[in-house]
Amino acid sequence: MPPIHRDRYLPATVRVPRLPPALRPGPFATAAWQVLGLVAANHVWTRGLAVFATTPPLEGPTPADLGALAVVSTIVWATLEELVFRGALFAWLRSRFDVPVAIFASAAAFAVLHAPALDAWVAFLIGLQLGALRQGRGLGLAVVAHVTSNLVFLAIGAVPEAVAIRHPAVFAVALAIAGSALAALVQEVRRSMR
Repeated sequence: MPPIHRDRYLPATVRVPRLPPALRPGPFATAAWQVLGLVAANHVWTRGLAVFATTPPLEGPTPADLGALAVVSTIVWATLEELVFRGALFAWLRSRFDVPVAIFASAAAFAVLHAPALDAWVAFLIGLQLGALRQGRGLGLAVVAHVTSNLVFLAIGAVPEAVAIRHPAVFAVALAIAGSALAALVQEVRRSMR
């Protein structure tokens, strides 16, 4: 039997042509896409694990209630979570282990904080994305993405008419945005590890 040559059966590395500099997105556009990608991924994970469908809208919130809830749950709490999990814990883990281990372990610790089980799974998946965002883009963008994602879900919960957000077309668009942002994020993390 003749020897099998890998090169004959496996294609060479496919080279994707780079966009000309004038068409490449700038740093702000790339960061904004990652924030939108996290919001979309949060929607996809939450819908996929059926948590979104069981989350009832807020009962008759007043503007003062919404304002207080927004400040506490999004700005303060999300910022503290990021400083602890993607700041201190991630830095400590990264100094002792490889980057993938640091991302995974910080996401697992983040998920433990968000029990019960379905919420913990969503938190774990979002934590993986936030850890990759922290590694590829820095802690500041991870904080902005987390705060933005929480604000969007607070707004959805506050509007009883938000049933349209459950439409399959919205899910498909969110899936496409999340997939695109995650693919770009994986490339950024790979580049940062070189």
